[in-house]
Amino acid sequence: MAKRPESSIDRRSVHVRARDSGESSDRRRREEPFALPARGKRLVRFWSGAKLDGGRRIIAEAPLDRIPLYVRGGSILPFGPEVEYAEQRTNEPIELRVYRGSDGSFTLYDDRGDTYAYEKGERSIVPLRWDDKSTTMTIGARQGEYPGMPHEQEFRVVLVGGSKAGPSKQVRYAGQELAVRLE
Repeated sequence: MAKRPESSIDRRSVHVRARDSGESSDRRRREEPFALPARGKRLVRFWSGAKLDGGRRIIAEAPLDRIPLYVRGGSILPFGPEVEYAEQRTNEPIELRVYRGSDGSFTLYDDRGDTYAYEKGERSIVPLRWDDKSTTMTIGARQGEYPGMPHEQEFRVVLVGGSKAGPSKQVRYAGQELAVRLE
């Protein structure tokens, strides 16, 4: 069997080979050249919360178990609870991580998850808006509905913009517009 060139070996193969062959664990610590997009925009390292200016090249820490991941300021990232299947409902809140640095928006979409009824309009859309200057998240009025939809939802709004998560507030949302101010 022909030996593959080193450049074609994926990172999982390198990780297994280093671990299995008794090589130093330092070999798994890697740095990679990385181009930051968004010239003139603020970016935040997902894993540490450190801030960087976009539009330049950097050498990023890239260990085998964690990819370099950067989030643009103003981004709203929803994190739902862990579920085992699409229709599983929990009482856990949806975490809305907001990254400081700019205004932003996101549309939160939901449907039954097990039919094509969304094609006929059976779905829910909730607009989210972040105002960076006033540190306010506006959870807009729900648009649409579907059979079996929960009419109330808990949200935990978390402000990210430093070395750790900042202030957070948990709110109960019932479909009407709701402003959440974080300080």
